[in-house]
Amino acid sequence: MTAVLKVILTKTAFTLGQGLVFFLIANLTVFVTAGAEARATNSATCFVDENANPLPRFYLICEKLQAFFGSNMPPQYTVEITTGALFSRFDPFLATLLIRDQDFRQRPVNVIAHEAAHISMAKLTHGYSMSNEFRFIDEGFATFFANEIVENRAEFKQKVLHVAAGQHLEKNVSFALVQDWKKFWGDTKNPANEGRSSFNYDAYYVGTSFIYFFLDTYGENTLKEFLQRLPHSGSLGDTFNAILKRPLPEIEHLWLNYLSVIQPDK
Repeated sequence: MTAVLKVILTKTAFTLGQGLVFFLIANLTVFVTAGAEARATNSATCFVDENANPLPRFYLICEKLQAFFGSNMPPQYTVEITTGALFSRFDPFLATLLIRDQDFRQRPVNVIAHEAAHISMAKLTHGYSMSNEFRFIDEGFATFFANEIVENRAEFKQKVLHVAAGQHLEKNVSFALVQDWKKFWGDTKNPANEGRSSFNYDAYYVGTSFIYFFLDTYGENTLKEFLQRLPHSGSLGDTFNAILKRPLPEIEHLWLNYLSVIQPDK
């Protein structure tokens, strides 16, 4: 299959007060050969290696992705094993999972599910999930989704909420904090982080605790509506107002209350 990726970038500038504000508006259109978009994703060939060989061992991941994301999936995910990488990554434009060799050896199902969830989330939210403002949702959901696959759900949820509750006690949980993901988690491309040997891995648990809070409070269908609304609302607060009919401060208060009744991790 031949794919042509067309990216139209339009830069608009206007003056607001004394500052010059630039908006980068990306209109992303992916053209594929006739019939490819209409083709349903086949669970047996959903994941392929870089030589296009099917990886049927991951069929369950594909079924779980289809159950949540529906048509917001590529026809196939290509799995490439990388060496020397610091982390596993994903390419949403090519639907490629760049999996660190160590991760693939130690936890193949978990890491494949995690990175594939990122790609489908990017498609569902028209790329908004990859922005700094919404990465806590993206990483939180991918972490949640991967651990739903590996069947230790109750144990993992307990661990996540205990860690997040501890972070809450340390005043390290708020929308203001998590919406600056590069600072909250750590940005490998930021010169200020040069030489850092570790990152804030608890950030993933904080993000995942928001997903658990949302699911326990509003349910899966409302979570889907919320995610689909993000690119249309453009901000977290506007999306809360549109879908939940509640302002951002109130949702934050409910999230923190959800964590406050949990015994923190010691």
